[in-house]
Amino acid sequence: MALSNPNTSYQIPNGNDPTKPFTFLNINNANRLTATNYLSWKMQIEAILVGHDLYQYVDGTLPCPPPTITTDGVEKLNPDFSFWTRQDKLLIGALIGTLSQNQYPLVSEARSSKQLWDILAKTYATPSRGHIKQLKDQFNRITKGNRTITEFMQSVKACVDQLAALGKKMEHIMKI
Repeated sequence: MALSNPNTSYQIPNGNDPTKPFTFLNINNANRLTATNYLSWKMQIEAILVGHDLYQYVDGTLPCPPPTITTDGVEKLNPDFSFWTRQDKLLIGALIGTLSQNQYPLVSEARSSKQLWDILAKTYATPSRGHIKQLKDQFNRITKGNRTITEFMQSVKACVDQLAALGKKMEHIMKI
């Protein structure tokens, strides 16, 4: 099926329960995750997932149901388990599509979208001393130069916001 819009979703029929179709996400125009853009990547992906009512898979508020259920003393396969597993695998595929090829080994052990999400958060959102030092040095080297005041202030704000997101709020005022 050819998709005309680079960032689309569509419903896939569910043969077991036609009232619960699967959501397939094709997130082609999302920013690719890099070592330096995790916060903006996360914000963009969260917005897409919330918009498609799939965020509860990655934040863990919709855990995987048990594979079997017992009704009237008879154990049988749980249709909710099958639905959840298939939808989660579609979500894993969409998330992997926003990664670069060298990041695949990092998430290869993830068995659910929540595990994948947690691996990425642990890898890219956990502040390292070196990363914080790099951002502080970058902040201290920001100069206006030939940029407009708006461009200059945006670069200052971006750096301060990255530090704040890592738990290191700037406590001094920069001299211009």
